[in-house]
Amino acid sequence: IENNISVIGLTNYFYITENEYNQVVDNLNSDCYVIPNIEFRASDKNKKGDHINFHILFNPNIGINKINISLSKVNLHNYSNKYCCENDITEIGIDTVCIDFEKLLDQLNKDFKMIKDFIIICPFHGHGGFRNDEKPRNTDTEKKYDYFTHAIFGNNNVKDYFLEDRIYNISENETVI
Repeated sequence: IENNISVIGLTNYFYITENEYNQVVDNLNSDCYVIPNIEFRASDKNKKGDHINFHILFNPNIGINKINISLSKVNLHNYSNKYCCENDITEIGIDTVCIDFEKLLDQLNKDFKMIKDFIIICPFHGHGGFRNDEKPRNTDTEKKYDYFTHAIFGNNNVKDYFLEDRIYNISENETVI
């Protein structure tokens, strides 16, 4: 408020409780718009072996409860009976949890409308970035995040990279994005 910031993203890993969201909204009154921003650790890894991180920014009009109900239908990676919800994540330990990107998107697309209700943001370089090497098996992962991501965290080098056509070599075929 002191810095005249009119929009913030309230960020938490894997879920946001209704209580924490309401507390932030109440403290800021109507002076600052609060967007639920949930960060996920994907089961996919980048060229450094780090899990790829991505953010889902939700339309606040959906409501935290509805967001959490949707997330609670998504299995945690490598667990058939544990889901993306506060109780299961707390039981397992948040530092070891990851999810399958495609499964999460499938569920979100069942419950919400992309762009209207949520957008996806990923870092390209650095810790949790989706940049990979030129190996064909890794190129597919990079293309997947490139395709579904609506915004990229990065610097001017990333901007230049994404403003140019990118050529992915797959076997003997080339795909221009």
